[in-house]
Amino acid sequence: MEKIYGGTSDGYPQSHMFIYDPSTQSFTDLGTAGIEIYCLTTGKDSLIYGGSYKTPTIGAHFFIYNPQLPWNPGNTPGNNPYDLGPAIPNPSVPSEAIIYDVATGTDGKIYGGTGYAYDVGVYDYARIFFYDPATNQITVLASFSGEIGVIALTIGADGKVYGSLTPSGKVFIYDPTTGNIIYLGIPLPNNTIRGLTTSQDGKIYGGTMPDGHLISYDPQTGNFNDFGQVVAQPGIWSITTGNNGRIYIGGANGNFVSYDPRMAWNPGTTPDNNPRDYGVAVSGEDRIRCLTVGTDKLIYGGTAHHAHLFVFTPKPIINIHFVSYENGLPHPVDFTIFDVFKDYWSKSFYGVTDILTEVPSKFGYSYFYSSLERETRGYDAPFSSPPGIYGEFNFYCIDRLEDSRPRTGKVVFEPYGLPPTVSFSLSADTLITEISDIAGEGAIDFFTDSSFSTLPNFVLKSVTASDGIITEEIPGVGIYKTILGCRINWGPTVDHHPDLCDGTADFEITIRPWSSSSYIVRSVFQKIENNDGAIALYSIRNGEIPLPFELPKLSAVTSATTWDRPTHLYPQFVGVPGSYILSVKVDTAMVIDEDIVSSYKLALRLKNGVIQALEINSLRYSQIYPYPIYVLAKDPYASVTILNSIFDPENKIIEMDLSSTPRWDYCLAIVLPDSFVITNVCGYSSSESIPLSLNFDYTSFDVPGNRIYAITLTSEIDHLKINYGVYGNLDLKPEVLNLKSQGKWITGYIEILPPYNANDIDHTTVELCFGDQSVESEGPWSVGDYDNDGIPDLMVKFSREAIKGMLLAENIIPPLDIEFLARGSFIDGMKFAALGTIQVISPGGGPQEYGEEKTTRITFGINAIIPNFTASSVRIIYGINQSAIVNLKIYDASGRLTRKLMNEKKEIGIHTVDWDGFDEFGRKCSAGIYFVRLESQGASDVAKILLVR
Repeated sequence: MEKIYGGTSDGYPQSHMFIYDPSTQSFTDLGTAGIEIYCLTTGKDSLIYGGSYKTPTIGAHFFIYNPQLPWNPGNTPGNNPYDLGPAIPNPSVPSEAIIYDVATGTDGKIYGGTGYAYDVGVYDYARIFFYDPATNQITVLASFSGEIGVIALTIGADGKVYGSLTPSGKVFIYDPTTGNIIYLGIPLPNNTIRGLTTSQDGKIYGGTMPDGHLISYDPQTGNFNDFGQVVAQPGIWSITTGNNGRIYIGGANGNFVSYDPRMAWNPGTTPDNNPRDYGVAVSGEDRIRCLTVGTDKLIYGGTAHHAHLFVFTPKPIINIHFVSYENGLPHPVDFTIFDVFKDYWSKSFYGVTDILTEVPSKFGYSYFYSSLERETRGYDAPFSSPPGIYGEFNFYCIDRLEDSRPRTGKVVFEPYGLPPTVSFSLSADTLITEISDIAGEGAIDFFTDSSFSTLPNFVLKSVTASDGIITEEIPGVGIYKTILGCRINWGPTVDHHPDLCDGTADFEITIRPWSSSSYIVRSVFQKIENNDGAIALYSIRNGEIPLPFELPKLSAVTSATTWDRPTHLYPQFVGVPGSYILSVKVDTAMVIDEDIVSSYKLALRLKNGVIQALEINSLRYSQIYPYPIYVLAKDPYASVTILNSIFDPENKIIEMDLSSTPRWDYCLAIVLPDSFVITNVCGYSSSESIPLSLNFDYTSFDVPGNRIYAITLTSEIDHLKINYGVYGNLDLKPEVLNLKSQGKWITGYIEILPPYNANDIDHTTVELCFGDQSVESEGPWSVGDYDNDGIPDLMVKFSREAIKGMLLAENIIPPLDIEFLARGSFIDGMKFAALGTIQVISPGGGPQEYGEEKTTRITFGINAIIPNFTASSVRIIYGINQSAIVNLKIYDASGRLTRKLMNEKKEIGIHTVDWDGFDEFGRKCSAGIYFVRLESQGASDVAKILLVR
């Protein structure tokens, strides 16, 4: 858990800086800073930036504090905190200058606002500036004549800087992309906006002094809204946005208030009021000077009178949408929430389709609804939610008697949108569901059906739970067991859902978290009947993250008889980021409609590691003729429109405009006659060119007389240009490429069908392509008949080392069959392309063999580099077969030393060390490629690291 940093304004030079540790509830006084601390912010580099209050000499100092280094205040770069002096030099009233507020921009720069104390009456120091950590420079952006100061700042969801001025009460915007200042006007006359915050819906909220009104500004409409008074005079002093979406307000009278923008305006002091006034936060304190949100989602506040720090624990907020599985429409429900620990507390809702309310940290629910003239009652075990969260759920109303048999993976009560912490993986005969980090994120029910009359056919094999250290398995068939912080109901029947069991072997698993602990619940279902109709996902490479293991093949089983209409690839697949091929297969023996193409491939890129759902449209032979374009696969809830299609057979160009709203990649089908082949594909986004890659962005498959390309695109691409040319055959020798071999050449033989032939090729234009990489051909070139089929072949040579480097750049993990494309031009300028395949192997090596050559004296090696996707850290696992001093260092991609991680004696065996992502000086390293080097007694080993943030 991260710590809370604060500063006091005790009067120059007694101002202190302190740390509060929520895990131990203890304070650490770092010492006097030499300046009066007035405002603080945390930068993207995890350093603390701040501004000072007035001093007897010159105020408005800007300073930097590094939490990783010892306390040593001063005004040189070696000091910590490092006082850079006045943010804006030469104020006309030096002792009264103030930095009122600082904020961290989305560009990593620190923005600040300056001014004088209220009673000075001088109006020449109201300015906005920024500090650039990359250059260590402060730049003045604008000054505001007739104003005492820039009194509050916040960074909008659009990356713009919003500020307020005193005494006029004007609000302004600074746009970092244009450098322009835009004045928005005065939201409330005779008032100053003393605090600003950006809400989760992108609106800007502010609190006024002296009238204590809450106002908002909507960047989408450009309108202000004055909600009314929430704090009595002298008004609002501080404001912040909680993780649960509520706005928290600190009054100059010491009162603490919360407001939920999603709920109706109904001010008061009870839990049902909005805004809700909690009264004075700290007895005897008359001003809540500052508010912030901790990483633990709690609200921390500081008072101005006696410098008290207080903490507020927000209750969880849930937003439930009641829908019907039959038609997906809202369904009225009677719903009651009760406190597990306080039997006397409950809250009921009647005939509602949506609920937005606070809930206890551990709560249960009961519900009542009718469907198809049947009444269904339900009661469920309680589950927990951590404080401060906002959970949005779908609650599906299923008629237990009339609804069709649940299919594998149906969710009854799910987090809205089904987050990626819920994963499914399927192979030919096994379905595995995994749920991790679900505390407070909802209750999830999984169903599977073993009836032989429907597909798929699975039976429950085992359920295990693990907290990363201990793994427990639930033996036998029972109703529930509490393990590792969660309660699991499972079995062939569950008392509150009796209608699911038909006497065969239906299963329901209900998981209810009891704490916020991180754990994984794993359920394994075994398939009991073979089904050849399938959608299979398999890896063609592992992307940018090196793995110590080979990715498994995944497949989702579906009924082949459904391929005459759109089919959803579901449930989720969770894998490492990288490029994949989705192989769509249909068992033609099971398909009545023989017009359906039996199989094809789609290229996909997993950016966040998840394909949530993919609607795959049937591909029919009757649709296939030269030049058609249609959507082959997309997000089932998104639209894709093809506009202004242009076909230019003379110049061999296809162009189109695209309008799309997918949340992830989608695929278009482009059909060419089999005498032609795509030579280049480029997308455009707002006039920016986006080259697409062979193998990873489009793949091809053949049907009689035609060649079909499935091109993978994103919603950013609004224009697509495709170049195609004459098709050729490419034969590569050797047919197997050993990455450890020392050969010099890969030889290619290119054969072109009439009316062109190999003698027409301009051999100087030939290159071999894979992904985003290419290698130029080298001589000697010659034309012959290599395969003795009566058709001339052009022989070209490519550097074997260059091809190995090309595979390295694309992070290929052997063994793998790689399809290369040779392309070039004929003497008359017409383009051509030819496809060929090589099997790539690396005996005894694996992916690490792409790294630096190892000496013969190596006595140890790096076993694995494992990224931690839940935190910005990397685990390094290495082995050593004799006792020795081991030195471990981290280097960045340019070869500069980043961190000396270890230099100590290690005994024989396997060892683990974690790199926290910080450099030698305690600064947070940016995401990207790094290298870890192990050295001992003259031997070394090197491996690549991808640091994610």
